[in-house]
Amino acid sequence: MKFLLLLTLIVSQLSLSQNNSNYYELISNGSEYSMIEIKNAFETANLCGLFLQNNRNTIVLNDGSIIRIFSASELANSGLTVESDCISVEMTSKVSWSISSGVLLRRIEGAISPDNKINIIN
Repeated sequence: MKFLLLLTLIVSQLSLSQNNSNYYELISNGSEYSMIEIKNAFETANLCGLFLQNNRNTIVLNDGSIIRIFSASELANSGLTVESDCISVEMTSKVSWSISSGVLLRRIEGAISPDNKINIIN
């Protein structure tokens, strides 16, 4: 009985520990942000809208760090789901990315506004 309870707790923790790290990979670290800063910013970011259906989305931070968001197809093949309204088409506007106070920010056409900030997930 104790074994069954322990097994149930372990499985529950594993399912609750699924986080954003399953959805992206850090390809290379740049000159300004540490790997921990990048990881923390991406772990707390709402990645909705950054997923492409069949291609990985490459994000290059202003310090040269490169992060790739896995495609919705890759994630589905791994057993992870992405809501259909979070899947975008290829982005054509000029976007630059940065991290400020632990928050991932995107700048479109040179202007930062609250609408362009990727919000922290609580």
